[in-house]
Amino acid sequence: MRRIKILTLCLLVGLCLLACSNEKNADTIILFTNDINSSDDKLNIYASIYQYFADQKSEYGDADVVLADGGDSIKGGMIAALSKGKWIIDIMDHIGYDIAIGGNDEFSYGIDNFMKLVEGDNDITYLAANLTDINGDDLLPSYTIKEYSGRKIAFIGILDPTTANNIEPSLFEDDKGNKIYDFYDEKDGDLFYERIQSVLDAISEEEPDLVIAIAHLGLGDGPYSSNALIENTRGIDILLDGKTHEAYDTLVKDKDGHDVMVAQGGKGEYITRVWINPDGIIDISQVKIEDIRKGHAYIETAEYIATIKDDYSALLKETIASTQFDLTCKDGNTEILIDKKETNLGDLIADAYRFRLDTDIALVTAANITNNIDKGKVTLEDILDVFDKNLLLNKASISGETLLDLLEIAYCNTPFGSGSFLQVSGLKLTLDTTIPSPVIVNEDGAFKIDEDKQRRVSEVYIYDVNTDDYLKLDPDKTYTLAFDEKMTETLGTAIADVEISLNRVMYDGEALINYLSAILNGKIPISYNDPNGDGRIEIIY
Repeated sequence: MRRIKILTLCLLVGLCLLACSNEKNADTIILFTNDINSSDDKLNIYASIYQYFADQKSEYGDADVVLADGGDSIKGGMIAALSKGKWIIDIMDHIGYDIAIGGNDEFSYGIDNFMKLVEGDNDITYLAANLTDINGDDLLPSYTIKEYSGRKIAFIGILDPTTANNIEPSLFEDDKGNKIYDFYDEKDGDLFYERIQSVLDAISEEEPDLVIAIAHLGLGDGPYSSNALIENTRGIDILLDGKTHEAYDTLVKDKDGHDVMVAQGGKGEYITRVWINPDGIIDISQVKIEDIRKGHAYIETAEYIATIKDDYSALLKETIASTQFDLTCKDGNTEILIDKKETNLGDLIADAYRFRLDTDIALVTAANITNNIDKGKVTLEDILDVFDKNLLLNKASISGETLLDLLEIAYCNTPFGSGSFLQVSGLKLTLDTTIPSPVIVNEDGAFKIDEDKQRRVSEVYIYDVNTDDYLKLDPDKTYTLAFDEKMTETLGTAIADVEISLNRVMYDGEALINYLSAILNGKIPISYNDPNGDGRIEIIY
């Protein structure tokens, strides 16, 4: 029988004042982080987390303070991307995370990479109650039970059942397209609830005093939300949540009508702190990470992170390709060309998007391409310097009719330079700039095409892999599209109806690195030698 009682829930902005028991060695503290999304410039967030972790251990004792993470930690910047998450796991292990689960991002580099990370040289216990292989065998432990001050606490790890669809389904399939890993996402949640309940029943047999779910679900309306899970199961006392980047703590009634405490700490903004006093009374509060003092533990961890950044800087000097000609986005170091015409660098990047996301076409926003690649050896640093910012890529479905509108809008300012100008792959078009643009921009920034006026974009052809030829675009056909998130910013409502199937899959630099190394085998072919590109965009002046 559980001895835990619920006292109160409170959301505190800033460092919280603790009502500590006189018997400090009998207190148990669980610290929880989620969705840190480890960008290069914010890695010292881990130094702050470690400072607070160290402070709590000093106050309550090393053995009775637990640090856990709810996923989406190993992606967010090129340091994470180029190490496929390893350097982030190294940092997490360095500061002493005890328990963690995978969010969506942890699987972005493939499930084999994820398993290599979590089973590698670290002391973090990764849990996954709803991840099995084709034989139904667990890939990781579903739960663990630990004892703190004589109190048995069970931790169960619950992954997002839609993980495969949110990333790339092919990462979880064999070469014939058959699913070989299961996150239990069938039957509108029923199999998911049954799976988690079966694990909770097994936990119950071990008679823990408290059951804490570490989850990556978020509150919401769907069957795979944390509230839906709680309402359809019994046995969870506290659910520490992630995924939706919200800061909240609340109560949700389980299948038997018992209150379950649910909390999430935003997007790496708060440490959620669960305090269990000697009488078994629970208090949940949230500590704003940016307000944590920077003491010795912070400095030590920041120095460790600096060594990671040094390793990253050394990696950037490695050569991964070579080219016998310049790949251009501008004329020397002066005039920008890529925002008003096709260039060979634009072709190369667009091809990288298309091949990496396996789509019919790819569109690259010119505004983010800022530096040439000079002939000779090409290092990782050269590739990353091409881009103004690290932009994430999406995969979507788009009708031929919508694509025609999108192209018309994208080229409405040509021949003048424009950030909306698109470099392309998998399609060819003719753009007649002697025709006045039929595009109208409303006061709210929305685009509209005056259908009574002649269009400038014509002769649009889509590459067909089966015939190895370009076929005339079919307005009624649906095509798959790879594009960067900058396009959403520059074209806005023009792509509002595009159905995104994979969101924020990888960085543009990742796609280009992969294309150069895995597809081109490090040698940029002569087909890219013309600085004006290979004739995908014919412009009439």
